[in-house]
Amino acid sequence: MNLIEYTVLFSKKSHKDRTHAFLLVEYTQSRQLDELRNKIDPNDIYLKPSNYEPSDHVTLAELDDHINIKKLRKLLQPIEKYVITLDRLSIFELPKYDVLKCDVRSAEMYRSNRIILNNFQNRSRFKYYNPHMTVCNLKKGTASKYIGPIESFTMRPYRFNFSYHDKLGHVNNLYWN
Repeated sequence: MNLIEYTVLFSKKSHKDRTHAFLLVEYTQSRQLDELRNKIDPNDIYLKPSNYEPSDHVTLAELDDHINIKKLRKLLQPIEKYVITLDRLSIFELPKYDVLKCDVRSAEMYRSNRIILNNFQNRSRFKYYNPHMTVCNLKKGTASKYIGPIESFTMRPYRFNFSYHDKLGHVNNLYWN
């Protein structure tokens, strides 16, 4: 379980420089997810000004900025426990665009989220934890034609990513598996 720190601008930052953090579980590339993305009409895709996204991932928790990483790591199960099943496309609406997502089935995601939030402050603006994998961001009003069941498939995780923005706006990542 080696901890690797990576900063987009290659500068080291202390925990005092963090402003917002996400704990992500990252997954190996999936042929099925690629096929879903290839079915999206390019005219429906919303291109955000900043399209930085780490690899395919599920957010395990949206956290406060100054947390003890060693304590967080002790609360997690081994990475192999976070295998997920995806079987439905749905959306959540944001003010400027809609997010097309695959709903995630994983008892471990819910259990770990609850344990983490019992130990750290939750920064999510959403009332309920809804694990999902983003397929793409869509222009407002174009997502409804994609919603519904899909052929079920599983994805295997390969690492955790504690991703945060520092006060200068740089994206920083701490990886471990």
